Amino acid sequence: MSTIDIESLPKDDDTTVNVLINQLYIAVDLYKHEDSLNWSKVSHLLYMTGGLGALLSFLVKNKVDFIDTQTDPIFLVCIFGILTSFGFLIAIGSGLIYMSNKKKVVRELDRMLDSYGGVAILGVTDDINNSNNAISKKHSPTVLILLAFPLGITIIWAYILLSII
Repeated sequence: MSTIDIESLPKDDDTTVNVLINQLYIAVDLYKHEDSLNWSKVSHLLYMTGGLGALLSFLVKNKVDFIDTQTDPIFLVCIFGILTSFGFLIAIGSGLIYMSNKKKVVRELDRMLDSYGGVAILGVTDDINNSNNAISKKHSPTVLILLAFPLGITIIWAYILLSII
């Protein structure tokens, strides 16, 4: 990712500030959009997991003996659950990387606008950065929650699958 070179901006201060502010609006909008998408992904994952859980419950209640474990509908539901939750883990992880890149851009634009008397939008996360917790220094609690949902659900599906084999 390239950083913004303030020397390449127009020399007129008003024009430079306007360019930086417009770039900041765009970067913040993209960040908010991706954040909304990530939470939508979590919501969709929970709906799909609920549906698969209901299907699993129905299949367990009305269990029919199958000769081959791999054609057992319970086995197939568990495999689908694992693949679905792992797919959401990858999708949410990609979204978080994108958000992290946009946050870096916003911080860079904040730094540039600061030289023109602006106030930082993101500020600094002193509470998190001064924490003694190594995990919270690297990632916000929200990031950990976003990743915990699909990872936890993947583990649950894997446990159910292993218990029926």
